[in-house]
Amino acid sequence: MLERVAQEERKLLVGITSARSEAQNMIDAARAEARQILEQSEAALAREIAEMRRATEREAARERNEAHDQAEARLAEAQARAQAHARSVAQDVLRQILPGGVAGSP
Repeated sequence: MLERVAQEERKLLVGITSARSEAQNMIDAARAEARQILEQSEAALAREIAEMRRATEREAARERNEAHDQAEARLAEAQARAQAHARSVAQDVLRQILPGGVAGSP
């Protein structure tokens, strides 16, 4: 009878050892899966941040180009006004200098 109890005890110990081993394997697998999920999440986040930066850079470039185009348009307008004013001033000076006015002037 004692031998039988000892056999049962050994079987239980083997079962406990096997259960511990299986539990450890499950823990290791869960940790590996968690590590993989974390790495995938970090990679996805890095891609998303990079895309956001690219989008921000594109928007900033678009705004710079728009501001540049507006500044060029204002400059061209100012130059046209300055040239017209310079012609007008030159016409006035010529009218004052020449007794008959300037040919081709209104």
